[in-house]
Order: sequence, then C-alpha cells, then structure tokens
Amino acid sequence: MVVPLNDRERRLIASALACFVLAALSGVLFRVGMQSGWTASFTLANIRHAHSHLMYFSWATPSLFVLLHPGSKQSLTWAWIVLVLGVLSYPLFLLFGYESTQVASLSLPPAVVVSGLIMLAWYGWIFDYLRTGRGASHGSGLFRRVSMLSVIFLFLSSLGAWGISVVGPLGMGGENLIDIFKHMFLSYFTEGWLTLAAVAVLIQVLKPELPKKRTLAVITILLFVGIGLSPVLGMPSDLLSETAMMRARAGALLAGIGLLLLTVPLWRAADSFWKVPVLALGLKGAALAILAPLAPIWWADNHQDRVLFLHLLLLGIVTVTIVLALAKDHDRWVKLFVVSCVTLIFFLLPPSTLWPFSFPAGIWLKVIGPLSLLPALAAIPVLLKGGFLNR
Repeated sequence: MVVPLNDRERRLIASALACFVLAALSGVLFRVGMQSGWTASFTLANIRHAHSHLMYFSWATPSLFVLLHPGSKQSLTWAWIVLVLGVLSYPLFLLFGYESTQVASLSLPPAVVVSGLIMLAWYGWIFDYLRTGRGASHGSGLFRRVSMLSVIFLFLSSLGAWGISVVGPLGMGGENLIDIFKHMFLSYFTEGWLTLAAVAVLIQVLKPELPKKRTLAVITILLFVGIGLSPVLGMPSDLLSETAMMRARAGALLAGIGLLLLTVPLWRAADSFWKVPVLALGLKGAALAILAPLAPIWWADNHQDRVLFLHLLLLGIVTVTIVLALAKDHDRWVKLFVVSCVTLIFFLLPPSTLWPFSFPAGIWLKVIGPLSLLPALAAIPVLLKGGFLNR
C-alpha cells in the first residue's frame, strides 16, 4: 500500500528525509545542551527554532505537498521551493532566531524574511491544488473533506505567521499580540495542516470504509470548529481568562471527538505497521477529548507535555505515515525506523504530567539524549537501503 509517485517526486521526498535527519540531529544538540551546557555556541532557543522549522518546512510540508497532489509538475515545483527555502532558513534560525539584525540601513529578522517567502510558496501550491480541482474531484468524499480542511488550516496558519512578521518588527501591540499570532500559526499549522494532511494520506492509502454522509458532515464540523479554537489551548494560562480557557477546552473536546471518529474506520482498514500512525492518531484524539477538558491540566504550562504531544504528532503520525506511504516494501530498515520513533515517544512520557509514577530525572536526562539519536540514525538506512527510492 503506497501512494503512486514518479521518480522525481520520490527524489523530492528522499531529499526531505535528509532534512529530517538534520532536524533530528539538531534536536539531539538541544538535549545535549540542556544536560551539559554545550550548544556549539548557539542559544538553546535558536537551536529549538531551527530544529522545529526545518522539520516543518523542509521535511513534513514538501512531502505532504506531493503526497496530497501526486503527478502535478507545479505541485512538485512548489514543494522543492519550500524545501530549499526551509534549508536556507535553518542557519538563520540557528544564528538569529526571531531576532533582527542590521542589513544595510535596515534592521530585519532574516529568518522571518525567508519564512515569509515560504508562505508565498505555500500560496502557490494551494492555488495549484484548488485550480486543478484536486480536493473537489479526487478520491473519496472522506479524503476530499479532510484534505480540504488541511489546506484551509495551512492558509489560516500563514496569516498568523504574517502577523508575527508585521507586529514584531514594528513593535505593535506588545508581546501579548505577538503570542496570539505565534500560537495561531503553530496551532493551525500542527493541529490543522500537519494532522489533517497526514490523515488524508492515511485515507488515501488505507481506503477505509466510508462513514455515512451525516457522520461525515459531523466530523467536518467537529474538526473545523475544534481546531479553529485550538490556538488558545497553546497559550500560557496566565494570559487567559476563564472564559477563554473554557472555549479552548471545548474546542479540544470537539477536535478530539472528530479525530476519534476518523480513527475507528482507519484502524479497521490498517494492518501490520500501518496501525502505528493510526494508534498515534487515536491517542492524540483521546488526549484532546479526555485530558484537555480536565481543569487541573493546562498543557501549555508544562514544557514536557508540549514536547510529548508534538512528537506524538510529528513522529508518530506524520513521519511514520510519510515513510510507510513511500516505502513499497516495509523491510527491516523501515520497521526499525518505525520502532525507533515509537521508542523515543515512549521515553518522552515519564517527565510529562501523564506519567503516574516517580522517575529519576537525572538518569532520564542522560538517557534521552542518546535515544533522540535513534530516529536520525534509523532514517539513514531507510533512505539508502530501504527501498525508499524504488518504485
């Protein structure tokens, strides 16, 4: 079960997988820096920005572009542009983060400027996707609804990014307004675009039994409204009123139910290692529907909860789905890669608020650094020997 891609599209995703390796190694550097203080002269904040943006811009997004719209030369071109610009932004995030530097007579944030060019490339891909009627005419009704929702949230996330680009350098609205735009970008990008685009690929490959039209309409509404309220869920509780927090919890509940309704038919259709991303999707839906509404828990206030939740999405759902969808034969290298991703996610659980037992934090800090290497190392034989480039 693979998405039918031509050799050029496979080369694009192979190049994106190389970016995944670099992004993962940056995550290892971040954890080494947290433990030992050695950061290769970069700040921890900038390493984190470089790590996450390379993963977003040069691994996940270009790969999903061609998986959602295979066979389109324009889509492939936009995917390459996004990948290359993401690579160009990587050293800029390492050096400057979101900060400005003097360029001629202007003070500009170079990483943000390049990120703005990436947004323009997103618009090019969205226009081509809509122009060719991909979302309206291809695949099942379920695929069309979910893929179109993902595209809508990709566009909405870009508005948050533009807000950061305008408000920050001009000093408008203060830090609170910057935080609002930042979480608008991050939430719509991760919860909307990445999650739903990966689900659309799962639907495309697994071809689950379609829900009834009324159920399909309910899922669409739950996801659109729930994810639409998600930016507030990512903001620190001290910035929010009780009313805003209640709305965010309601949004999490709605989105979680929507994801669980998608998980059921996908689980029935999945076999072997395909159950891994579907299970991760179910865990994400359950976390949103069950844990987010609980009053004692506000995930944005706990760093380790955010790290766990983000890796469940990026590794467990998005990355595993992309690799399984491209590898014709799920040989030992592909299976080893999937196991490495699951292992890292599991070891991110103990420091979170979900872990019910005490754990030795000192030992965990020593162990999690080497464990963070596993997906990066396991991705190399997948790229070179795992049939990743073979049709």
